[in-house]
Amino acid sequence: MVLSQTLKPEVKKDVISQLLAGRHLKELSLDKEISRVFITTADVKPREHILMQAAWQKWIDNSVSKTVNLPASATIEDVAQVYMMAWKTGCKGVTVYRDGSKEKQVVDISKSQTEIKDETICPECGSQMVISEGCMSCPVCGYSVCKG
Repeated sequence: MVLSQTLKPEVKKDVISQLLAGRHLKELSLDKEISRVFITTADVKPREHILMQAAWQKWIDNSVSKTVNLPASATIEDVAQVYMMAWKTGCKGVTVYRDGSKEKQVVDISKSQTEIKDETICPECGSQMVISEGCMSCPVCGYSVCKG
């Protein structure tokens, strides 16, 4: 049986709430087996990102791109290594994102859970907002806002 299916819901909820509050997995005192379930993209080394993509790119004729997430401390050389490894392993496309390189980003662990929730919840009806082309809109009531 898969470990993630045997975890108690309250354990999952506790870990997820701590992560959304800005804590990193390494800061939590988790059992080794439990910590294997809760990994984030920041825990995956750039080399592992590329090897994952190369494994399935081998069987796909079209190009497929996967984002390699790098820490804010990544250098130009680190980015170059990712692109070179992707090319050498036969990947047809790769995307690199360096944490903190944009003022606003999809996942920002420095924000609290309420700050994240406030930005993505429609102020009119309380539904989940959808982000498209720099604007957020509500698929339920039609409310929209564009931030420049």
